[in-house]
Amino acid sequence: MKEVKLSTIISVTEDDETLARGVAKNQLIKNIGDLKDQGHLKEYVNTYFRTDVIKPEPPTWAQQVDRAARDLIRDNFIPEIVDYYINDGEVPNDLMNDYANGDGIFHETITDTDYGTEEAMELLQELSAFEEDDAGLWEGKDWDDILRIKAAYTFANAVHDEFETLIASINEIDLDELIKQAVKASFKELGHFKMTAEDREYLEIEDLESWLDENRNGLCNKHLKEILTKEVEECLE
Repeated sequence: MKEVKLSTIISVTEDDETLARGVAKNQLIKNIGDLKDQGHLKEYVNTYFRTDVIKPEPPTWAQQVDRAARDLIRDNFIPEIVDYYINDGEVPNDLMNDYANGDGIFHETITDTDYGTEEAMELLQELSAFEEDDAGLWEGKDWDDILRIKAAYTFANAVHDEFETLIASINEIDLDELIKQAVKASFKELGHFKMTAEDREYLEIEDLESWLDENRNGLCNKHLKEILTKEVEECLE
């Protein structure tokens, strides 16, 4: 029987943090007989199923900012974003003034977070580009409180910046193309499977917005909202 070497069973090393448990399991199942016969099974399991090998690294503060901004939009503002885009052709990025209770939601979900001293120091170091400098926010506080308050507003500044970046990305969605999709979906729903020549002409022209304005409530608005909502959600994945 040919000897099975551990180095030929799996290509990653024991300190490769990208090792997935599923990969190791599949390789183990594939070679379990030969490993057992050669006395390597215990060595294999101890090497490739070590907790410190497969445990993922905690997210960086930059990654937490990105996730917080995406969750903020997804959980609170998608309906407003869709309405803005349909009605105005553009989504505003002024969270505090253009969105219902935007300021309150942002403070409650993002700014109003308590950080430990060490955690605050790490945050301030990694997110130094967004460091809060309004000393009035922590005037009269002791050093630990200053760090915590400064960290909370620094994180909020970073999230707000990422919010604006995501809105810019959403504003790049091709609304004209989505309008065409909504028109087609509406025709199907209404049973217009055999479109007239005039209907087909509508679908070919570049500017359907004026036509949609006249027919939005009765024909396309529902489909356009559904399609645009899906597009916005994809921007936030």
